Amino acid sequence: TDEDKYFSTLKVLICNFVVAYKSKNSFISVNLGSSSFVSKSSKNEPVKITRTIFKNLVEWLMNEEYINLYRSDANPLISISSMMEVLEPIKEMIDSYELKFKDIFFHNNYSFVKLKSEDDKFVDYDSTEETEYRNNILKEYNYYLTKSDITLEGSTIKKPVSLTSRYIGKIGQYGRINGGEWMNCKSEKRSTIKIDNQETIEIDISNSTIRLAAHLNGIDIPLEKDVYKIDDINRNTVKDVVVILQNIDAKSEKDGLNKVTGAILNKYINEAAAKAGYRDIMDGGDGKFASA
Repeated sequence: TDEDKYFSTLKVLICNFVVAYKSKNSFISVNLGSSSFVSKSSKNEPVKITRTIFKNLVEWLMNEEYINLYRSDANPLISISSMMEVLEPIKEMIDSYELKFKDIFFHNNYSFVKLKSEDDKFVDYDSTEETEYRNNILKEYNYYLTKSDITLEGSTIKKPVSLTSRYIGKIGQYGRINGGEWMNCKSEKRSTIKIDNQETIEIDISNSTIRLAAHLNGIDIPLEKDVYKIDDINRNTVKDVVVILQNIDAKSEKDGLNKVTGAILNKYINEAAAKAGYRDIMDGGDGKFASA
């Protein structure tokens, strides 16, 4: 009666083995401390895995010398957390089948829009028109990238593509897209990124917000105009104000402007205090009085 569950669970394990081995990381973190590891096919997890089924499969894999399991002591916060090592027979099978990241696909219920609690754990949420719209865009984008050959400095990326839009506390506020191996590389390496041997360019969305806002209000700013150059105001101050304006939570325009002014003032105070403290430390003081 558990045949389907065993088969589904084994598929999940094999996918993890492939990802670990292909990303040159032979170890996988596992948690043996819960009676049911995940719910049914949900937004954040692939399949329901009961502890019994999981342990039976792990023991079978160990007996076949496909894996090693390193059991650690119980931890009150995460119960029993252990490490699983992928051994040579599995590696040889992966190599013989020439599995690539593009051979691993997302299941239908997987959600690319995720919500995290303040303690950094995934939580469920009610889908809206906005989340569905964003999820469909990300799904299409992920499938496109998954089937593409992405290279960085001439070498194919090591990790599979899984770009997600993650929010903390509330869907739709301060969300960022995470998950691309190329996202955290140094700026000088970004120019080497290619998709299917085609050169790419980086669009700086955060520095396009003034133009985006103007366009949405029916105003098109000439491309040659520096939107951050306003009279004799310091250019960096203008950029700081724009960033704060986008993220401020205000009851009215007046309230918003007051908060922006206060935030800029506090930024200048903090910068001045840090410089004063640093100078005092260099002169032999503790920096505290100078900062104050």
